[in-house]
Amino acid sequence: MLRAAAAAATAGVPIDRPSLERLGACSPVLDGPWPEDARLALVDLLATGPRAIPVLESLDQRGLVHRVLPEWEPNRSRPQRNAYHRFTVDRHLCEAAANAAALTTEVSRPDLLLVGTWLHDLGKGYPGDHTEVGMELMAEVAPRMGFADDDVATLVDMVRHHLLLPDVATRRDLADDDVIEGVAAAVGSLDTLELLAALTEADSLATGPSAWGTWKAGLVAELVERVAHVLRGGAVAEVTAAGFPSPEVRRLLAEGTRVVSGEGNVLTVVAPDRPGLFSRVAGTLALKAVAVRGADAVSADGMAASRFVIEPGPGGCDWDDVATSVGLALDGRLALAARVAQRSSPSRAQPRGTRLLAPPRVRVDNPRRPPPRWWRCGRPIRSVSCTASPRRWPSSTWTSAWPRWPRSAVRWSTPSTSAPQRVTRSPTGPTPGSWSEPSSTASSTDRRASLVGRLARRVQGPPAPEAEGASHPS
Repeated sequence: MLRAAAAAATAGVPIDRPSLERLGACSPVLDGPWPEDARLALVDLLATGPRAIPVLESLDQRGLVHRVLPEWEPNRSRPQRNAYHRFTVDRHLCEAAANAAALTTEVSRPDLLLVGTWLHDLGKGYPGDHTEVGMELMAEVAPRMGFADDDVATLVDMVRHHLLLPDVATRRDLADDDVIEGVAAAVGSLDTLELLAALTEADSLATGPSAWGTWKAGLVAELVERVAHVLRGGAVAEVTAAGFPSPEVRRLLAEGTRVVSGEGNVLTVVAPDRPGLFSRVAGTLALKAVAVRGADAVSADGMAASRFVIEPGPGGCDWDDVATSVGLALDGRLALAARVAQRSSPSRAQPRGTRLLAPPRVRVDNPRRPPPRWWRCGRPIRSVSCTASPRRWPSSTWTSAWPRWPRSAVRWSTPSTSAPQRVTRSPTGPTPGSWSEPSSTASSTDRRASLVGRLARRVQGPPAPEAEGASHPS
């Protein structure tokens, strides 16, 4: 089955339905150690990149992936818990493996990269932390596929640390010696580091467009470069000292002159140290709608230097305008607080092209309500029997799918005795001693008169007994 799938993906053609049915009838269940040909066929299939996705999906729809990998079943069509993801768990794994196929030239073990990327989130279909569960599953699946013990340990480490590089790169200070040494100690080897770097890129690209960009890619590349330097035996101070402040900034601090310069995606400001210096520069960048991705600050001998790493827009950044505004803010000639408050005000006019031409409308089109049905024990019934006392609404032995009918729509008969009477409503029409709907041909005047009479009898009660010999007006 895996050889046929690899051949179809290599040729870029789908597997037709008769072939899938034959594979489903003839393919055995690999519940024990895999033959070497099966593992190599799986690696060849994943190495085809995006062409492997429709082939894997066709096999999965027939339940054939479950035959070679039973641990795959809980992840089928499973939704993600994170809003960043655009695919279900199974499709995300296939997309990540397809992205990893384009990065096989950057690692020394492409087979470990492809298999580790395809199975790095396998634990999401099981209860508990998906990383810990995924490590346990990988420790069982990898030996069954025929990988050596060292390769199994590497695959388990890929699952254990598949979030390490992006988390540290975006949340920790890369100029901190302890951070670099901690990542190097966790990774352990250059081979694992390069596998994790490729896995991070492939996984982020498969997650969604907001999970990977030039800023994040640059941070991860910087972290990998510094950790690799430590793993090669270099001193951590050699890579962290190359950060901020640079020798050029140290020279400017020693000269004691104010400098505001922007180049590429970095703004450097050197000025006499005073309270609010850093906030004034940050507020100016916010006023210019410049997205800041990182910032550093240092002070020495009454001087302060700050560096802001920005993400330029499609048209780049006008550093001359930004430098002029920063100079005005440092001199106190820019009403920074008022300008920023005005910019963030909700009543601020929207730019052209974003205003709504017409107020939004919401229309609710409810379907026509069906006629009322009577329910009992959760099932609709055509005829309802209930116990009713004279001139009283029926007891709660029956309910309706719609609100109860108004009293004006029901005609009651008054029994001659005060004992409760068994009455029945049937679709065929009213029976003696029962209640029913008024005829549709009756005029509204008759219905109102009947209703008034019944209400009067209810209020007045039954007539008083007549006394003997009483006279009545003619």
